[in-house]
This record gives sequence, C-alpha cells and structure tokens, in this order.
Amino acid sequence: MFDQFTLKQHPIEVLVNQRASILPGALKIVGIYHNYNSTLPFGISSSISESTTKEIEFSLDVIKKHSNINSNKTWISIADSGLDRNSSEKRVIKQMSLEDEFENNILLLKFESIYPNIYDLIFIFFNKDKNSFELESKPQSLNAENKSLIGHLLFNSIKTQIETHVNNAISFDSILEVNRTTQIGLIDAYRKIKEAEDKHNLLIHTVIKNYTQLIQDKTEINIKFSEEALAMLIDFEGTQDELKNVVLKSAELAINLTKGNEAVVYPTYLQLERYQNKSREDKIEAVPVLFNRYSKTRQILDKYEKSARDVLKNDQPLTGKNVGANCPAPISAPAITDSIKNHKKKMLTLFLKHPEKWPIIRSEFKPIINILPKGPLLGGVLIGA
Repeated sequence: MFDQFTLKQHPIEVLVNQRASILPGALKIVGIYHNYNSTLPFGISSSISESTTKEIEFSLDVIKKHSNINSNKTWISIADSGLDRNSSEKRVIKQMSLEDEFENNILLLKFESIYPNIYDLIFIFFNKDKNSFELESKPQSLNAENKSLIGHLLFNSIKTQIETHVNNAISFDSILEVNRTTQIGLIDAYRKIKEAEDKHNLLIHTVIKNYTQLIQDKTEINIKFSEEALAMLIDFEGTQDELKNVVLKSAELAINLTKGNEAVVYPTYLQLERYQNKSREDKIEAVPVLFNRYSKTRQILDKYEKSARDVLKNDQPLTGKNVGANCPAPISAPAITDSIKNHKKKMLTLFLKHPEKWPIIRSEFKPIINILPKGPLLGGVLIGA
C-alpha cells in the first residue's frame, strides 16, 4: 500500500484514516470534505467492521441540508443524516421524546471549508446501547447531558487538530518551495558544470587533433588515442606546452611500437608526470593555458614554494614576511594568510593528490602547516573542496 505523507492530505481525511486511534469508542466515522484541488466534495468512511477506509457516495443535498443548521455540533439519527438512502424513516416535526433522543446516536460536526458558506462535515456514529465513553460507572445509553458534553469536547478537539494540520501544511508547502528552488539551482549548476566540462573536453580533443595531424601528415600513419588515454588527457592539469609534449611524445612512441598504417596511443604511453614536471622549478610563474578549478591554487602553492626555497638559500627565517618579500610581486604576511585561508580546501585536495609536491612549505612553513589536519581527518576536510 502506498503511504502518503499526511501533511499532503486533507485534515478530515487524516482524521477518518486514524479513527481507531483517535476515536476508539466510535463505531464509524464519515467525512465529507472539499479538497484543495477540486470543487466537488469527497466522501470517505471508516468503521470497526471494515479494515480500510473506503470512498462513499452521497447526495450533494446532504451538504446543503446540514450547512443550514446553526449549530456546529448536532446529534442526529441515521434518517436525518441523509447518508442512508435506503432508510424509509421520515421524521415528523414534534416534541423530542426519549425514544427520539435514543435514536440520535450520530454526532454531526461542521467545519468551514476552503470555500465560503460551504462546510466540511464529520459524522461520528456511536453505539445506541451502551455508553462508549463510560462516563458512568455502569454502562448505559448516552443521555442529553452527556451528549452535549461529548459534542463540545470533540468539536473543540477536532477543530484544534484541523487548525494545527493546516498550519503545518502551510509550513510544509514553504519547505517544499525552498526545496524546489534549491533543486532548480542545483540542476542549473550541474548543467553549467556539464557545459564547462563539454567545452573543456572539446578543447582537449581539438588540441590533440591539431598536434597529431602534424605527425600524420609526415608519416601517413593514422594516430588514435584509446578512450582511457583520452580520459587521462582530459584530466591533465598542465600547461599547453606540457600537453603538447605529452601528445607528441606518446604519438611518436605509438608509431614506433606499431606495424601498419594505424597507431593507437594507450595510457602507458603518456608519461604525464614526466612531462608535466619537466623544468617546473624554472617556470613556476607561467600561467597555465588549460584552466581548471585548481589552477589558481596550484599557482599560489608553486609561488610560495619557490619563495620559501629562496628564503632558505639566503639563510633567512621561513616567516610569512620573508616569503612574501621574495615573491615576484612582493606581498604582506597577512595577505599570504588570507590567500591560504581562501584556498584551504583546494590546497588540501592538491596535497592529497600530489604528496611529492611543495615539500618545503608543507613541512616548514607555519601558515601552511596550520591548515593541515592530523591523521584521518584530512579525508573529511576534502569533502566539497
């Protein structure tokens, strides 16, 4: 069975569905209410003799008839309710007798619906032959005084439940709207990320094609890159010159290891780290052409590492002031601290991906040491970097 979140249901529907726990003394509860998505009233019933709530048929005259009653809580008989179409009883206007009072075992409660001058109705059926609430020490039929008290208590109790449900539903709708807006924002962000990735992938493929075309024109050998090799090149974080070296050298290796007029470049031919790190120390300040989300952070780390090396070569203390003074464009110690704070998560990610890089600042430069978590905490910090 499908379980629907109760805040998405009409409060009277919830009440009828929970008859056994809310009103265990009732034989049956019938709810007729106007739902939020339809102008036509809806009727449901739950009783001791039935295991599930069921939909009922009723005449619209039932609502019209009982909406005209002044009181919002009235005891009526099954004939007066209008729910039993097979009943041949006709009430004659006369003074109420004890027998009539005995027959009035249905408590009718009226609540304002979402439409003006139209009411939602709840019919609560009680046993005629005994006091379901055991208001007396010995079970007996409900008398007028007991009925008045029961009607008053149930009306106010159910009214409070309905109002609480409606208020919670309004709050829930606000939460749903926030969630919907958030999901739309996430979808848009994912779309933009995907577009950026597609553009980056297209750029890589274009660069590879242009570089390999030069070799193909000279050798008349068709050069292809395996899917795994292409994936590695897409994730390559080096400069354009480094990418060119990787492509050309791997293509040459593929040609030398292949017979025939088609050469395939496999991942083992790429040797990415070898070319990416070649002469890195001499060109730390070079701006990468192939930008990614870590390019700026990598530049900052490279700059501080080179400056720290120069500071130690000059036998100076490895302080923020000295490191900043030895940068190509000198900066203050507070500026270094701010840049490290702003790039903290990305720096930690790069430290994890490249444990061999930036050894000086990672082990001796205090502003960097201060952001390094201890032990297994590092993995947790990287989430969302």
